[in-house]
Formats: sequence, structure tokens, C-alpha cells
Amino acid sequence: MATLQYTAFFSAAEVANGPALNQNVITIGAVAATSPTSINPNASPKNQGMRVRIAVDADCWVLWGSNPTALGNGLGGVMMGPTVSAVEYFDIPADQYISVIERA
Repeated sequence: MATLQYTAFFSAAEVANGPALNQNVITIGAVAATSPTSINPNASPKNQGMRVRIAVDADCWVLWGSNPTALGNGLGGVMMGPTVSAVEYFDIPADQYISVIERA
């Protein structure tokens, strides 16, 4: 089973020192799957940005937003995968969700 794991931190400095604010795993498949919670549902104010580490073990398209649906053609998404970049860091608003779909 292919997965995307994300870990949200308050800032870049906490990536090295922790603690993580939110961690979760999303299954990567032929149908888009979305994170069960926002990046940091307890953030105040809600638009505060988080440094998010995203790790994948399969070729996929990743998209985030208030109601994202990753598309198989990659429109609006970021290409990730073991052959591209298995781990990336992004600054994502705290109230957004992550969506992922496999790349065919």
C-alpha cells in the first residue's frame, strides 16, 4: 500500500527540534484521498502558515487547499515520488487540507 505521510511544524526551526503539531498518513490510490484534518486545526489565527514535511513512497500528484481534490493529470498539483523527490517541505496555511492521487 502506497502512502503519503505529512508532518506539520510551526516553523522551519522546529523541523529540526520538534515538536510536530500534526502528523497523518494518507493512502495513495487511483482515486484522490484527502487528509482527515487540516494541517493544524488548533492554529490561531487560522491562516498562520505551517512548515509541512511531505514524504511519499509512490509516484503521485499532491495538492493542498481549503477543499482540494488532486487530479490524475496533475493540474494545480505538485509531482512527487521516489523517482522525483520522495520528501519535500512546503509552507502551507494551517487551515488547509492535503489531497493526493497516484500518477499513472
